[in-house]
Amino acid sequence: MSEIPWQPLFDTIYLGSLAIWIGSLAFWLFGIAPLIRSQPPGDQFRRLQQEMLVRSCYWTLYCTALALASLVYGALITPSLRGARVGVSALLMILAAAILFYVVNSLVLPLGKPAVVGTALEDKLQRRAGRLLTVALLIGLVLLMVQSLRGTVGHQLAESSNAETIL
Repeated sequence: MSEIPWQPLFDTIYLGSLAIWIGSLAFWLFGIAPLIRSQPPGDQFRRLQQEMLVRSCYWTLYCTALALASLVYGALITPSLRGARVGVSALLMILAAAILFYVVNSLVLPLGKPAVVGTALEDKLQRRAGRLLTVALLIGLVLLMVQSLRGTVGHQLAESSNAETIL
C-alpha cells in the first residue's frame, strides 16, 4: 500500500531531471555555442564560453545524479519495476556522468590556458567536447524514450493479464 503514493513522486523527479538534462545540453549545443562561435574571437567570448559550458555541464551532472537516485529508489519501492531496464538505465546515466566529468575536467578547463588559446589544439578540444556533449544528449533522449515506453508496455501487460483473469 505504501508503494502507490511514492511512485508518481519518483517518476516526476526522474522526468523533471531528464527534461532539465536534455534542455540544458540542447540549449548549449544548439543555442549558445553557435552564437558564441559566430562572434569574432576575443578573450571575453572565450571566457564566457568556458564559464557557461562548465556551468551547463555541472547542471547536467546534478540532474543526472537526481535522476539516477529517483530511478533506483523508485525501483526499490515498486517490485514490478525491478529488472534489466533499471540496470541498463542506471548504467547509461553513469556513462553520461563520466562523459560530462571528462568534458569539464579534460576538455573545457584547458581551453582557458594561454598555451592552448588560438592554436589548433583549441579547435580540436572544442570539437571533441561538442561531440561528447551530443552523445550525452542522445543518452538523455534514449532514457526519456525508455521511460515513456515503460508506461505503455506496463499498461498493455496489465490489460492482458486482467483479460485473462476475467476469462
